[in-house]
Amino acid sequence: MEYKRARYNAILICTRSTIMLKRRQFITATSAALTALSLPVRAQSANKLTLWGPPVTPSVLLAIAAQEGKAKDISPFDVQIWRSPDQLRAGLLNGDIAASIVPSYVAANLYNQGKKVKLFNIMS
Repeated sequence: MEYKRARYNAILICTRSTIMLKRRQFITATSAALTALSLPVRAQSANKLTLWGPPVTPSVLLAIAAQEGKAKDISPFDVQIWRSPDQLRAGLLNGDIAASIVPSYVAANLYNQGKKVKLFNIMS
C-alpha cells in the first residue's frame, strides 16, 4: 500500500513540473505578443506617457488599450515591459520609469525605504 502511494505522489510531482513548464511557455509567448502589439504604438509615440509592466496579462490588456487608442482623449500612452524586478527598481529609483504595474510587496518595500513612490491601485 505504501509503495503505491509513493508511486502516485511521484506521478503528481511530474505532472506539476509539466504544468510549470507550460506556464513558463505561456508567459514567454505572452511577453512576445505584448512586445509585438506595442511596436506600432511605440513607432507613433512622441511625448506619450510610458506605462511599464511585467510580462503578464494585465500588461497585455494595457498594450491592447494603447494600440486601440482607448485613452486618446485623456492621455495617449505607450507600453513597455520590464524584464526583472531589479530593472523595475532601478528604473523607478532613477526616474526612467514614471508609472508601472508592480507587485504589491515591491511598492511596500520601496515606500518603507523612504523612496518617493505612490500606490494608485491594487489588482486582485
